[in-house]
Amino acid sequence: MLGFLYKMLQIRLKQTYRLLQSIGWGYLLILVALILPIFGFRLLELLVQTDLLSGTLILLIPAFYIHFYRRDHLFLQQIATYAWRTGLFVMEYILVLFPLWLALFWFQRPDLVLGLIVGTLLIAAVDKKWTPEIKWKTLSLNWIPLRAFEWRAGLRRLGFLIGFFWLIGLVASHWMWAIPGTVIICSFFCTSMYELLEPKELLEGPFDVRRIIWQKIGLHSLLFHLLFALPYLVFFIRHVDLWWIMVLVIVAVQLLLSFSILVKYANWLPHRRQHNGQTILSVFALGLLVPFLAPASLALWVYYYFKAKKRLDFFYHAQD
Repeated sequence: MLGFLYKMLQIRLKQTYRLLQSIGWGYLLILVALILPIFGFRLLELLVQTDLLSGTLILLIPAFYIHFYRRDHLFLQQIATYAWRTGLFVMEYILVLFPLWLALFWFQRPDLVLGLIVGTLLIAAVDKKWTPEIKWKTLSLNWIPLRAFEWRAGLRRLGFLIGFFWLIGLVASHWMWAIPGTVIICSFFCTSMYELLEPKELLEGPFDVRRIIWQKIGLHSLLFHLLFALPYLVFFIRHVDLWWIMVLVIVAVQLLLSFSILVKYANWLPHRRQHNGQTILSVFALGLLVPFLAPASLALWVYYYFKAKKRLDFFYHAQD
């Protein structure tokens, strides 16, 4: 088992190095320099003041996301036993969360460290085949219009994760950042629904090509905000004096979702099946989170709107 873990650790380190190298070291340093002082320390200050349950659930979000969203479960099932896979997951999640452990010890919250360790062990012990993925796929999604096929496919793939964070937001709603945070996280999940590109025929049928961008944005925004209508209401009731926070989050999420659609159609081609726009989406989201970068994100939204419109007009000869 130790040999297996050592080999996998070497593979993970090489993958991490290649990922960081592809991003660019200078760009990565700029992002870290922006994110760490502005968000990292502030988040830790908030966490050390919260209760054990809420703090532990929030801290376990990275491990939960990695475990249930990773794509190598089937591969690992073919080469390793359940015990070996669990040991690998524990090792990986400990390494990922280790900086949080040190920070929590520094802030004198050993109870959160203990909760983080127990939660990490429980998450790592969950075999992916135990999750209700098959049962979820059997649920009817006919209430979603066929025109929003991205949501039908996306909820079958991500419904369990979105539902989990939806519940976390409600359970920890007494903490002012619980619902805004989970709404933002789920909006990040939803951006992955727009990575696949539909064929030309699927665009020609249900939409007016001249107004497809605004029709898509309106329909998909409605679905997202209906899904989170209850969390919105709970926040406005429990934190009525802080209503402006939720309003800002809704505006930011709206911009992020609409930008995902713009990026999709800016890269659309009749026979292209997929595009990779996660980097530009990350840059856009960072601009929304950092106030002095927000104008740059808005300018990027306008640029991609005209780019997407030009791309569709070129193929459909649409006239306004």
